[in-house]
Amino acid sequence: MKPLLFESTKLTPYVYFNPDDGRFEMSGYSRPENIRKFYKPLFDYIDNFQKELEEKALKGSKKAINILFVFKFTYINSVSTKFLCEFLAKFERLKENGVSFSIKWYYEENDEDMCELGVDISNIIRHPFNFYTFDGDGDWL
Repeated sequence: MKPLLFESTKLTPYVYFNPDDGRFEMSGYSRPENIRKFYKPLFDYIDNFQKELEEKALKGSKKAINILFVFKFTYINSVSTKFLCEFLAKFERLKENGVSFSIKWYYEENDEDMCELGVDISNIIRHPFNFYTFDGDGDWL
């Protein structure tokens, strides 16, 4: 499956999804003017990924796939948070097709709100997150 890549803007995050290398990443700001328009290709991508896995399983080539999600949001509004939760919930359904996933949630050092948001999303989707900080210059700590 071809990778999905969106460059970041002032309102939308950088997006890189690549099942072949097992990395799905989003970073930056998520406050698009038209939330459905922005997130629809992401949902479609996961739906197509699921179809591809199901087709492979029918052909007898089902194999384990490990996905690493990396989230490094500077800001994410409440509507984007809702869509992100729905997006991650889709991965729960992919488990039956051999997909497992882990989540790294990065937040800016001293940004307790963003840390708490990660904890809240983790609780909503009932999947553990690994938490890391970065400094104001974007360097990992």
